[in-house]
Amino acid sequence: MKKTMMYLFLVLSCMVFHDNASAKTLTWTGGGTNDLASNHANWSGTNLFPEEGDNVIFNSTNKNCTWDMDYTLSSIAVTSGYSGKITKPAAHTLRLVKGRIWTGGGTDNLASNPDNWLGGAIPVNGDSVVFDSTFITNCTWDLNISLSSFSLRAGFSNMVTLGNSLTVTGDLTAAGGTLNLNNQPLNVDGDVDIQSAGTLNATDSAITIKGDWSNTGTFNEGSSTVTMNGIDQWISGDTTFYDLVSNPSGSVTLNNDTAMSGSFEVRSGIFDLNGYNIDDEGYLFINTNGTLDATSSTLFVAGDWDNRGSFIPGTSTVILDGINQTIWGDNTFYNLEKVTVIALTHTLKFEANKIQTILNNLILQGSSSGYLQLFSTSTGQAWYIDPRGTRSVSYTNIRDLHNLNFADIIVTNSGGTPDNIYGVSFGGGLCVN
Repeated sequence: MKKTMMYLFLVLSCMVFHDNASAKTLTWTGGGTNDLASNHANWSGTNLFPEEGDNVIFNSTNKNCTWDMDYTLSSIAVTSGYSGKITKPAAHTLRLVKGRIWTGGGTDNLASNPDNWLGGAIPVNGDSVVFDSTFITNCTWDLNISLSSFSLRAGFSNMVTLGNSLTVTGDLTAAGGTLNLNNQPLNVDGDVDIQSAGTLNATDSAITIKGDWSNTGTFNEGSSTVTMNGIDQWISGDTTFYDLVSNPSGSVTLNNDTAMSGSFEVRSGIFDLNGYNIDDEGYLFINTNGTLDATSSTLFVAGDWDNRGSFIPGTSTVILDGINQTIWGDNTFYNLEKVTVIALTHTLKFEANKIQTILNNLILQGSSSGYLQLFSTSTGQAWYIDPRGTRSVSYTNIRDLHNLNFADIIVTNSGGTPDNIYGVSFGGGLCVN
């Protein structure tokens, strides 16, 4: 093959491409005095040749064609009746993009304006939509339709802002530019892929995803909620969500460390940490139909821990790093830790009449300038603990504790009521100051 040109030898049965109702459809006749695509005499019609967004057909002739123009076509069809040769010199570009291509050529930036789309037709239900580097203008998405795919391609450097909800039955890709959800709902049945040059501004939107999440670019979480509700899904890339809800019929598996600046809820199915860590600045909730498989991960939780479903501790470490927190439900931890780091009294409450089992290390430490209070959620009602490994408990104020383990919990520099005057019950093991 010569370096200066590329030959296309196409012997195909009829090829059907995306229809563009407002674009011209031109058929190659080769009736001119040369074989140039720019010669209108070589095409059907009067004084016409292909332009941006048009459809072209090669059929029923043996006339060769040299493509000497730089256009993006909506479709090109080569039928079995065409026996000629199509040559594209290297100096020229022939681009085919399936779907609607944004140009921003109208007098406004609205998606509902046909003049802003290649070929002069707005997207309709089932279309693919493309924003690429050829046409770089902002877009306000004011259509209320369902698309098969939505793509901000690499090289696109402007912003698409939603003015209506957006539903995509396939994949959503942000490889360039910025997709600003503008508090509008986003529903994606396929994958969400934010690539290195892409940005997704989530604002206060509700985002629902049935495929995988991949982020190597920029995700600005705002105060949004991302819900994973497919079958078996993955979360990849270093991402900070605001509220993350796991609601699959199968599982969601982490492929990177993940943070939540709002909260984390395992509503149904299995959430598999897969050895990666989470940093939750709000509460963590495991619903009755949910399972959190912690594997060997470290879980930082600044809000309440509420387990009404299943927590599989593996060899994980749960670190409670908030100020005033509560552990709800019956739990089995592998390592459980809460250490005060500022000169302020912290309170950790445990749900009354529930059992906390710690298989390995238990660390509950305040400081001389900020005691850690260990209380029941209901004063006078016991909270139960079964620490089966090492214990490090100091600078604490304890009420209503009932130790189920045969070995005493030795606490230092602590206060409490071992004589049960304030309703403290130490059960089978004496809490010794």
